[in-house]
Amino acid sequence: CKNSPIRLAVSRAIGDAPLKADIKCVSNNPDVSSYKLTALDEFLVFCTDGVWDVLSDLAVSKIVSDIKVAELKRLGIPQDQLDEESREAICRACAQKLVESSSEKGSTDNITAVVAMLQ
Repeated sequence: CKNSPIRLAVSRAIGDAPLKADIKCVSNNPDVSSYKLTALDEFLVFCTDGVWDVLSDLAVSKIVSDIKVAELKRLGIPQDQLDEESREAICRACAQKLVESSSEKGSTDNITAVVAMLQ
């Protein structure tokens, strides 16, 4: 929408047909990628712009890794023996820390984080 007077809030514009058809500001064509998971892939992290605006990929990865290590130590359970409840607790702690870190860094956008453990 470079030359358009319209200011676009993407989360609200996805369903706005005029923005897709008339001035082509929004595409409803998804970007799709496929990756082969390896033993090194531990988490899947979904975050809104409020996180990505203030934290780099590396910072997010470090936060999640540090929280995982701290939680495993606190629980006193080896990772390969975690039950579902413990996995959820670790993911919840990781997501909460991402939200807190984004807020502390002054994010002014919506802040949401979801963390899923792959292993």
